[in-house]
Amino acid sequence: MEPELVVADEPVSILDVSVSAQIIKLMLELRASRGLAYVFITHDIHLAAAIADRVSVMRAGRIIEAGLPGDVLRHPRENYTRKLLAAAPSLDEALELRAARRPVPVD
Repeated sequence: MEPELVVADEPVSILDVSVSAQIIKLMLELRASRGLAYVFITHDIHLAAAIADRVSVMRAGRIIEAGLPGDVLRHPRENYTRKLLAAAPSLDEALELRAARRPVPVD
């Protein structure tokens, strides 16, 4: 089989981070080498923005916002999209919180 389009519904959501990264890398390599197109369905808006050429935000089964990943993430038009972005964890924030924690003494 040599599909032109692959629909991937939460393909890495339950995987270990390292396995997830390998799967995403493979998907991107296949996209480049075979000209595949993906419909990548995910709740991880940052992941979508990192791998997608275009992103769409859905609410109640309807697309409420769509565009280039940078545009949607940096300048969301919809309040719902702003709320999603505010709720999504960011790696930078997690690292800052971790750095601010004091080590717990071990007896």
